[in-house]
Amino acid sequence: MAKTEAARIHAAIMEIINSKLLSRSVCLAAELAIADHLRNGAEDVASLAAKTGTNVDALYRVMRLLAASGIFVERPQRRFENNPSSEILRSDASGSLRHYARWIGSDFHWKMVTGLDYSVKTGKPSLQKDEPQKDPFEILAEDRIADIKPGAAAAFIPRPPDPDFHGNDGQQCGEHAGWCGNEKDLSRRSLQIHPRHQY
Repeated sequence: MAKTEAARIHAAIMEIINSKLLSRSVCLAAELAIADHLRNGAEDVASLAAKTGTNVDALYRVMRLLAASGIFVERPQRRFENNPSSEILRSDASGSLRHYARWIGSDFHWKMVTGLDYSVKTGKPSLQKDEPQKDPFEILAEDRIADIKPGAAAAFIPRPPDPDFHGNDGQQCGEHAGWCGNEKDLSRRSLQIHPRHQY
């Protein structure tokens, strides 16, 4: 393998390994409504920290990571402003991904990720790693995800009329469904607990 190709592969895999930090930062920015706070133009990080109840220096590090990744723009004197990539995180944006990012950043989803080893070893839903006797969607029902989900659903293709999701294989339930359990079974269970929420 040529050195240039090996270096490309090395960099690509490193980016994938580290991507959880960027994903978490995007979800945090959505939770804090940073893009909403910047809708009228650039603001310094001290102002953003005051509005979001966060630590100035810690928020600055998160914002710098996001700006370096093409989400938000950093200006002199620790000021930040929106760009097309961050505008879609505004609550009022057409096709807004703010609530979807909040949903993906919720404890419910992180439990699925951090419990993946348990799921692979046992074949059981990863959500049951710490609470093996609980139905996974009882865990969902206890999480604040239920309050985020209606807004997050706008990011999905509308749910098909077939309750078994035939022809779509339950894709709206999320690509990580295998970590959580059988897609169709969990879809039904979720709708039993939260019948007003559509996937």
